[in-house]
Amino acid sequence: MRNIFILLICFICYQAVSYGQMADEHYYFKNLSVKNGLSQNTVHAILQDKQGFLWFGTKDGLNRYDGLSFRKFKHDDRARQSIGNNFITALYEDAKGNIWVGTDVGLYIYDPQKDSFRHFAELSVEKTKIEHTITVISGDSQGCVWIAADSQGLFCYNPESGKLHNYTLKNFPFISTNVQTLVFDNSGTLWIGCYGDGLFYSKDRLQTLHPYLSPVDRQATYANDVVMRIVKGAYNCLYIGSLRGGAKELNLTSNKLHDLLSVDERGESVYCRELLVASDNELWIGAESGLYIYSLRMGKYVHLRSSITDPTPCPIMRSIRCVRIGKEAFGSAPILVV
Repeated sequence: MRNIFILLICFICYQAVSYGQMADEHYYFKNLSVKNGLSQNTVHAILQDKQGFLWFGTKDGLNRYDGLSFRKFKHDDRARQSIGNNFITALYEDAKGNIWVGTDVGLYIYDPQKDSFRHFAELSVEKTKIEHTITVISGDSQGCVWIAADSQGLFCYNPESGKLHNYTLKNFPFISTNVQTLVFDNSGTLWIGCYGDGLFYSKDRLQTLHPYLSPVDRQATYANDVVMRIVKGAYNCLYIGSLRGGAKELNLTSNKLHDLLSVDERGESVYCRELLVASDNELWIGAESGLYIYSLRMGKYVHLRSSITDPTPCPIMRSIRCVRIGKEAFGSAPILVV
């Protein structure tokens, strides 16, 4: 199996092939792998915490990077407060600075003050526990933590009340597979992307759930599609990435769905896996065919490749996060995982 690398984009010297009159840019990729101290090369999750540390969840341990070296966190039978599992699938930092760590057998919380992990084994109001693979962890404006677990549906934990609610698939029989992504828009509406079932939304915190229907023909636009990522952008827009539909922009004010990139310069379908809003004007699209940098203002994009003469694109992009560089909060660079 080929190595999987973390790529730090520093905007220095990597060739981009431009399409539609976007200027060529040069980007520099800094590779971090097991040679640099990473516990394993398959990275599933990235997080930058409030202190500036970068966290990488791999198939064999959790890693914290300070810009110079890695600190590894793994399960240790001799240490009761170590993490309970090494296969990391999702990461999230709550308002108190605790790191929520999703694994393939449940959820753990890291307390940086105590430098210890605890198993999140709370019983939900519905008498269920989070026990399966965690696919996504997110938060809302009320301070609640939302967790999607394989075949268990969605959980919502309120830190103030200490109550955990489980919204199971039985409540919504038209969702038969895993939740891949979720986000709250500016109005508080919850948007959910599913594997094989498409795009849904709820305006009442999952008392009801509705499939997104095209404003043109009132059909479920993403029916039978795999919605991999939903991210918020400027001007009350959502950006949606799916394996069949590529990258699209949903304007929530006008309820218009606009195709951004579904077919590339070669006429090949763009199987979108990851999205990043790098700025109000720039959307990064990670796909099986590589990385695309899309100008929202111009409606054009560049497709990153090894060189201008090399037709081979960047490898599959599995995760992109925007992080701060240095102590100042201003100035950032995207982090990619392939």
